[in-house]
Amino acid sequence: RPRCRAHAKVCLPFPAMVMAAAAPLPDIRPQPEAWKPSKVWHVTRGASGMWRGSPGAVLAVRLGAVGPGMLAVAAAVLGLHGRVQRPVRSGRRAAPPRPLGEFPLLGHLPLLGLDSIGLPAAEPTHLVLHRLARIYGDVMILRFGAQEVAVLSSPEAVEEALAAGGGMAAAGRPQLGSMRANGLCRGLSAPEPDADWRVLRGLVLREAFAQAAVERTRPLLEEEASRLVVGLREVAGRPVKVRPHIRRAAVSFLLRWALSLRPGAPEASRLENLIEEAWSLLTNPTTSVTDFVGVPGMSRLRQLRRERSDILRACIAERRNDPRARKQADFLDALLATQQKHRISDVLVESTLVELTTAGISTVAAAIEWLILLLAQHPTKQSAARRDIANAGHSEYLEACIQETLRLKTPLFVPRQCLDRIRVRGLTIPAGTLLLPQSYALAHDEVLWRGGPPDAFVPERFLDVEGPLMSLMPSVRSGCPFGGAGRPDAAAVGSSGDTAYKFLPFGTGARFCPGAGLALLEIRVFASALLTELAWRPGAALDLSEAYSLTLSPRRPCPLVFVARR
Repeated sequence: RPRCRAHAKVCLPFPAMVMAAAAPLPDIRPQPEAWKPSKVWHVTRGASGMWRGSPGAVLAVRLGAVGPGMLAVAAAVLGLHGRVQRPVRSGRRAAPPRPLGEFPLLGHLPLLGLDSIGLPAAEPTHLVLHRLARIYGDVMILRFGAQEVAVLSSPEAVEEALAAGGGMAAAGRPQLGSMRANGLCRGLSAPEPDADWRVLRGLVLREAFAQAAVERTRPLLEEEASRLVVGLREVAGRPVKVRPHIRRAAVSFLLRWALSLRPGAPEASRLENLIEEAWSLLTNPTTSVTDFVGVPGMSRLRQLRRERSDILRACIAERRNDPRARKQADFLDALLATQQKHRISDVLVESTLVELTTAGISTVAAAIEWLILLLAQHPTKQSAARRDIANAGHSEYLEACIQETLRLKTPLFVPRQCLDRIRVRGLTIPAGTLLLPQSYALAHDEVLWRGGPPDAFVPERFLDVEGPLMSLMPSVRSGCPFGGAGRPDAAAVGSSGDTAYKFLPFGTGARFCPGAGLALLEIRVFASALLTELAWRPGAALDLSEAYSLTLSPRRPCPLVFVARR
């Protein structure tokens, strides 16, 4: 009714079916043209057993954006599945709450994936999850197709879940169809931490990602950073989309570091193309849906995997058979040495190379792109970081900018899988459930973060401004100031109520990203080179909205204008 208000309450008998009013009334809802189902998801169970909610509690439909057909679909869906969250019966183990709005076969996927399929004014998936957590609490269950997913939205919930059973009860990795098609199902990506997994993880931590090994990559990183600067100098003075330049530099570095493939070599060029095409398919919203509903559609990914395997096997065979190709002191050499010692298979060697090149490119490239865009939006902070580099050679302010970028635009947490039943916040989560820590919600919690609004870019929140000199807070001084349980350098930063589990750009626990130290060094070296040699400003209005996929990337490549400083 036109006179009702958003705070109006109605009592619904259980079970009940509700159809939302479709008219966009500005006096009832702010921004009525925006598709935001979470606006009407404020439903709780009263003490009397009745369900209380705002009018239109099941589905919000804006006819102007979606069309009358969507209303018919909504009616059909509600007719088939018109129910709200069922209360937990006494005598059963306490289960986490389940948001209403499950669809037959698809579960909550349609409500979370509306933005991905291009529905006008739809909320991004990570923001929908963030809003749901505020309604249903720090542990809730969603259903993606037939798969149950526990969403964890507080540091305490994340710690309890990922530390259960000594950290191994939740150390499984879901084996989605797209991951299997891409070859990410063995080695470091194994669904369970078996003996091969432990051998390979120990190898990469000792041989590839120990602090001394990471520092040895600095000359190679500086060379690639110089090539990036040269490429941007060539287009200085006119708007350019920086994303292709950054990704090309990140791919080139990883292939040289892992396989000693020089830029421009036929194998390097072919691998670059295969990696880019595979990544575009993995991050396609259609792929995410088919992963959970069992619809076949991975033939192109499997073909790319075969072509990539042919190149990697040729590199491995050449390294074994050609004396001139040996002793490259790259990651492949370390893998082959471990293979001889522990008798691991060629399949595991290949899988590990695929894992590192897949995960090690896009996360770093997205972080560098976000940092460049945020410094373009805040020219005074860009100048401060540049001034610090020029004066000291190592910028603590730049380090704070990097940490703030990883917080504000935090990479999404790779889901885990429960290998055993666990209890989190007094609630029971059964074995086989996927665990999805809400790293974005944790990084944007106004209670956990101080120094400014959590949605603002404020590098100073990572700085100790009370001392005589501006310096990084002590907990940020280590090479990798996050990671949760099991890491000696795990510490919280910039907060009241410090906890390591609120800042998770590289995961935590048994599946903590082993390459976090290398990724941070890569970001530092590339950012330092860009700040030293170039200045930049927006070439058009900046769009800093986020696209939810395997990484949290800028929704659209933004044009920037670079200017050579010398």
